Amino acid sequence: MRKLTVLLIGLVWLSGLLPAQAAGAPWWVWLYGGNGSMVQVDSSGTTLQQWMLPGEAGATYSPHVAMSADGRYIGYGLTTSAGLASVNLYDVGSGTVFYSYSLPENSVTGLEFTASYQNFSPGNETFAFGYVVGYESYNVVVVDILAGVTATLTGADIQAGLGDGPMMTAAMIPVVQSNRPGVIQFTTVPYGIDGAAEYPCIEWQMETSYLGYCASYVYPWADTFANTGEVVLAMSDANFPGSAPVEGPGFVLNTVKAYTPDTGDLFTVTTLPNLTMARFIQDGERVVAVAYNGSGDNYTLNIMERSGAIAASVSVSYTSPITSLAGTLNGFVYTVGESGDAGGTTLSFVETRFNNPPLILSIWNSSLGADMRIAWTSDIRPEVIPTFAAWGRLNAPLSAPTLSAPSAPLAAGTLVIGGQATVYTTEGDVLNLRSGPGRSFQRVGTLGNGSIVTLLEGPFAADGFNWWRVRLANGQEGWVVDFADGVPTLIAS
Repeated sequence: MRKLTVLLIGLVWLSGLLPAQAAGAPWWVWLYGGNGSMVQVDSSGTTLQQWMLPGEAGATYSPHVAMSADGRYIGYGLTTSAGLASVNLYDVGSGTVFYSYSLPENSVTGLEFTASYQNFSPGNETFAFGYVVGYESYNVVVVDILAGVTATLTGADIQAGLGDGPMMTAAMIPVVQSNRPGVIQFTTVPYGIDGAAEYPCIEWQMETSYLGYCASYVYPWADTFANTGEVVLAMSDANFPGSAPVEGPGFVLNTVKAYTPDTGDLFTVTTLPNLTMARFIQDGERVVAVAYNGSGDNYTLNIMERSGAIAASVSVSYTSPITSLAGTLNGFVYTVGESGDAGGTTLSFVETRFNNPPLILSIWNSSLGADMRIAWTSDIRPEVIPTFAAWGRLNAPLSAPTLSAPSAPLAAGTLVIGGQATVYTTEGDVLNLRSGPGRSFQRVGTLGNGSIVTLLEGPFAADGFNWWRVRLANGQEGWVVDFADGVPTLIAS
C-alpha cells in the first residue's frame, strides 16, 4: 500500500501539477544524499517521497546523479563491495533500474564531478556520460534509451581528431555537460589533478564524427538555462583583479561569465571577489553569484541582472558551506550542510521577484548528519520564456604583449579598428581563427601568410596574447592574435 501511494503521488505530480507551477508559486525539488538516498520536497517544506536508489548493501554510489528535465529518469554510478562498477538508469515511475552499463575495473566516471538534466537529451532519447580507466583510457558513452545500444568516443578518437592539444596527452575524465540530438559537449578534467582555472571543452558531432574545441564549458561547474542553451559560470580570469589568492599558489573565481549559442562565445559579464558559483535564477531573468567572504563562514548572495548590475546583495552566515543552488520561477533554492554536520542539511528558498531585499525562507531540514544536495527542480524548463535583457560585456583591461621584439620588419602604420592588416607567418605556418578572444575558444578556420583581413574589434588581452576580431575577404569573422613566438602575425596595411 505504501509503494502504491508513493507511485500515485509521483504520477499526479508528473501529469497534473506541472502546468500549475508555471503560473508562479509552487515548486518541487529532488535532493540526493550521495549515498543513494532521494528525497522530494515541495515549496511548503512537505516531504513528498523518500527512498533509496537500488544497490546492494555495502555499495558505493556516485557523489552526483543526473535527473532528466521531466523528472522521469535518474542516472547514477554504483560500485559494489566486490569492486564491480556500473552506470545505471532508473525509472522513477516504475521504481526499477531499466538499463545498466558495466564499467571496467578501476573506472572513475564524470559523475564524480557533476551531473545534471543535461546528461539526458531533451526528449530523453539518450543518456551521455564519461569515464576513465586507471590512468590509461578515457571514453564518452551515449546510451540510446529506447534501443539499449551505445555509441562510444574513445581517448584515441579524441587525440586523432584534435591532436595532442592542451592537456590532451594526460589521462582525462570526460565530464558531459550537454547532450543535444547528435551533439555532445564535455569538459576534459585531468585525472589526479586537484584543480585548474580552465579546462578544454570538446564538442562531438556524432553523425559526422567532427571533433572541435568549444567555449561553453571551459569550467566544469556551469549552469545551463534549458530553453535558450545559455550558460553561466564563475571563473578565474587573470585579466581582472583578484584572480589569485593573497598567499600561496592557486586561483580564485573572480568573474561571472556567460555563453550564448547565437554568438558562440564566452564573455565576462562582471567581476566580483571570492566567488564560489553562479546560477540562473528567477526564470532565467537573473543570475545569483555566491561569494565566500573568508571570515566567520559568511556568504554574500549577489542578485545580478543580465547587464551585470547587482540588484541586491544579501549576507548570510552559516557554519557549513552552501553546497548546491538551483533557480525557480520567482527566485532560487539552495542547500547548506555537509556530511557529518550535526545539523544535517537545510533547504532554503529565496524570493527575488517581489521582494527587495530578497526574502529568505528556511523550508526543510534533513535528518541529522545527512548531506543532501539539489538534483532537480520543477522549474528546469519553464512554460513561458520571457524576453530577456541584453547581457553585459566587460572588456578586460588592455595589457601590452610581453613577448620579445619582432624579428620581421613592420610595415608603416598601426593596427586600428576599421583598418586592414596582412597576416604574416613563416615556414608554412598558419594563423588560427577562433570563435572568441582566447585559446579555449573553438578554432573556426586558419589564415595563411599574406591573407588580408579587416579589423573589427580589439585588442583584447587573454592567455598572454592580444586578440583582434577580423573579417576575411569571404565575409567570415573570427578572432586572431597579433603577435606570437616573437613575431608579429598582423601587419597594418
